[in-house]
Amino acid sequence: MKRILVITAVAALGMISTSTYAQMGVAILNQFSSVSTPSKEIRKEARELRRMEVSYSTREGFARDFPDATNVAFQKGQGMDEVMFTENNVDFTAFYDEQGELIGTTTEKKFDEIPLAAQKSIYKHYPEYLVNKVILFDDNEYNDSDMTLYQQEFEDQDNYFVELSKPGKTIILMVNMEGNVTFFHNL
Repeated sequence: MKRILVITAVAALGMISTSTYAQMGVAILNQFSSVSTPSKEIRKEARELRRMEVSYSTREGFARDFPDATNVAFQKGQGMDEVMFTENNVDFTAFYDEQGELIGTTTEKKFDEIPLAAQKSIYKHYPEYLVNKVILFDDNEYNDSDMTLYQQEFEDQDNYFVELSKPGKTIILMVNMEGNVTFFHNL
């Protein structure tokens, strides 16, 4: 009789411990399943982050176009990808379209590097303004995508953009390679 009681007690303990382990296993699985299945909010945030990432084709295109670049930083722009980098000790920004094709690059220049005719015209027509910055946009002639600078789209061709300011007003002038000056944008 003692033997039956001992066997029954051992069997009962076995069932209790098996039941306890099973419950612990279910609890652990529930924890893992909640980790492996992200919530709707997390999935939405992940999609937003992916939209903010520079495309793989841009990264590949940049590596092909500028193999000697240093200090490279990628950024998602409006409708295009931007890559800031240094090449031959000069800082550039390259712009890529949605297919990862180079639209063009920008780099800062000095005012005395724009065509002389443009310098004279700016001094004549904007004598009260100071020159803040000059940017050269160098177009990729093999890509027909238009470019956007200063929140304004323009036809893709090489141009200088001259930022001028006076108290209370800042303007951007566009200067083509022949030295023709046109008003581009108010800041």
